Amino acid sequence: MQIFIHHSAIAGTKEQFNRINAYHKQKWNSISSLGFYGGYTYLLEKSGKVLQYRAVGEETIAQKGYNSGNPAICFAGNFETEDPTQSQKKAFAELVGKLGGGRGQIRLHKDVSATLCPGKNLISYIEEFKSIKKDEPPVTMRSISDAIELIRQKVAALFRQLGLAFA
Repeated sequence: MQIFIHHSAIAGTKEQFNRINAYHKQKWNSISSLGFYGGYTYLLEKSGKVLQYRAVGEETIAQKGYNSGNPAICFAGNFETEDPTQSQKKAFAELVGKLGGGRGQIRLHKDVSATLCPGKNLISYIEEFKSIKKDEPPVTMRSISDAIELIRQKVAALFRQLGLAFA
């Protein structure tokens, strides 16, 4: 199983579920077992709300040649110009855990198609998310003091690896 990441390419904060559903009905007219036309398995609204178009395991209409057996997660927003919200990041981390997917199974739409999807700002976050060690929680929103302490710990570990003293 691979988990494919997309963006809606629709800027703004209004909920996008119905808009995407109508567009995909017009474009592909393929109804899911859940009664929707959206080609993705999930949509992550800016609020962090997770909405489902297709059942897990159901064929998506999201990344040609890779639709069978691969869930597709769409972040609402245009991530060429916007950043994913903290609520979306948290919902995404929880959803990946729920799907049982490893971070190495996460793929971008642009990996298999000539497209900018999922947008440079979301790509940056996804690459950061994939680089986190399995036992390290994904970075969401930390206070400045927590971030400073994390940096101090990582620098101290690097110094120890190099056999240097760190005060």
